[in-house]
Amino acid sequence: MGIDKVAFTGSTKVGQLIKEAAAKSNLKRVTLELGGKNPCIVFADSDCK
Repeated sequence: MGIDKVAFTGSTKVGQLIKEAAAKSNLKRVTLELGGKNPCIVFADSDCK
């Protein structure tokens, strides 16, 4: 319950499980990158906005 947001990169099957678990708890924000082969990580000190 103390988690505000979940970010996950991986399979569609596991992404669906994460989405369901987040909805059943306290409706956490969820970011899912599913089924792709090229995840992107943006660090806080990047120039991207």
